[in-house]
Amino acid sequence: MKNSKLDVTIFIPTWYGEKYLNELLVSIYSQITKMHFEILIIDTNSKDNTLNIIDSYKSKYKNIRIFHISKKEFNHGLTRQRAAEIAFGKYVIYLTQDAIPAHNKWLEEIIKPFSLNKDIVAVLGRQRARKNAPPFLKREIKSVFNNLGNEDAVSLFYKSENENNLDFLGFYSDVNSATLKDFLIHKIPYRKADYAEDQIFGREIIDAGYIKAYAPKAEVIHSNDFNVLEYGKRIFDEVYHLHKLDSSLTFPPFIYILKESLKHLILDTFFAIKDTEYNYQQKLNWLIKNPAYILFKWIGYYRALHYKNISNINKYSLEKSKSEKLN
Repeated sequence: MKNSKLDVTIFIPTWYGEKYLNELLVSIYSQITKMHFEILIIDTNSKDNTLNIIDSYKSKYKNIRIFHISKKEFNHGLTRQRAAEIAFGKYVIYLTQDAIPAHNKWLEEIIKPFSLNKDIVAVLGRQRARKNAPPFLKREIKSVFNNLGNEDAVSLFYKSENENNLDFLGFYSDVNSATLKDFLIHKIPYRKADYAEDQIFGREIIDAGYIKAYAPKAEVIHSNDFNVLEYGKRIFDEVYHLHKLDSSLTFPPFIYILKESLKHLILDTFFAIKDTEYNYQQKLNWLIKNPAYILFKWIGYYRALHYKNISNINKYSLEKSKSEKLN
């Protein structure tokens, strides 16, 4: 592999990723593109079948590299920045180990927007939930990405005099994104962050006057496989770290929670009934479980904002509890 010829580095951080990793790599190697790319993996002490899967691809392809780090060395922001530093490609694409490109033109579509404007430094791709994902998660993912723009056109986000809403303009997800290597090295890097590293990065590039593009045709299939308890812990992680970024975040009044819960319960119910990807048994299953997901969402939210009164934060964090369990 000659470094000078590489257009793209596709970076995948792995940690116990055996469930979807093979499907992900099959999809990447099925891409129709004239670009030269490499796959760069940094694995964090996986002890399942992750490394065997990677080795099987290394034996067939020359454009895949893997580095190993310990759990103590891993940091969401710094590990992604390290990937940029050792990448051979002009562009660095970030994928999570469970995000599967939805079609064989995904690679082309996530790189295309960079040619539209010299100030475009980051591209955010679309996400679509898995067929068996909970209805509230399917609906949420669909809503988030529909709000970013039309499905058939690239949308550009930048800070103007009349618009300074960084929560919206800076929304970013490195589940499926692309950035210029030189920009990460010489302008704005991924910062050290235990969580929400992509949101920090997204806000910084917009605040600095650069442009973010949303490429809806660069779609991946992605949704997390959470049971009820895990979902509550995931909400804890998200809100806890968002509160670190924005200390003004407060727990809403009970009447607001009640109204929102009822509204979403109704919307989720109709969504599940109308969703043709669910069979009858799955629809019934989600209608029964959905209220519990809503309840644990607010429990996680409350705990995150009152973390100073919690003696053992790790008990309520999905990431920390998984780390303790697997290592």
